[in-house]
Amino acid sequence: MNASTACLLIDRDFRVRGLNGAYAEATRRPRGELLNQALFDLFPDNPNSTEEQVDRVARSFERVLRCRQPETLWVQRYDIPDPAKHGAFIPKVWTLNHQPIFDSGGSVIGVVQHSEDITALDAALASLADTLAAADADEDHWWHVLRRIGSAGRALPRYRETYRALAQENHQLREAQAARAVIEQAKGVLMGQRRCSPDEAFEILREISQATNEKLRDVAAALVADTTGHTST
Repeated sequence: MNASTACLLIDRDFRVRGLNGAYAEATRRPRGELLNQALFDLFPDNPNSTEEQVDRVARSFERVLRCRQPETLWVQRYDIPDPAKHGAFIPKVWTLNHQPIFDSGGSVIGVVQHSEDITALDAALASLADTLAAADADEDHWWHVLRRIGSAGRALPRYRETYRALAQENHQLREAQAARAVIEQAKGVLMGQRRCSPDEAFEILREISQATNEKLRDVAAALVADTTGHTST
């Protein structure tokens, strides 16, 4: 484990029994204030956040104690109290790894938590996700950009599938929007030519699509092109 990784030891009652300097630094609390204290009294829920914090981490501890197996919370929002401002919290996002601690007899006596502060990475990914969702972008290009974030890039592989799915969804949405636009154009053409209603115009397009085994969008695009002399995109 990297020496800079924040490390915390808790017993079965979730009391702090040990920590390293990196943990004290990450949580902005001196070591003496933390030892032998109830963890969730030290770090309660942020009342201004709607996300699960204490409950989700506590359930993870309970599973590790019960199942005797490690568990990782890859992206966990957990704000910490601001020591410089009473009642205020500092927004934080972490990757938390929980490992069982065994005594000499093989009983689980506690949990060791390794914490990595990924707040900056999470914010960068959220910003890029918004950009990707709002504009056409090549997924491989965005992946290259993400990898340049820096040392935090080692955490990126678990996000790639999310970004791939987002890019695909974005592409499909834009295709659907384009299809709707050309179908509406074709309906307008038919309504003008045949003096029919919008529903009747759509039914005509659907029947042609079925008869020719062509996609509805392609039928509509061909009709618009024949009428206007311009190919729809």
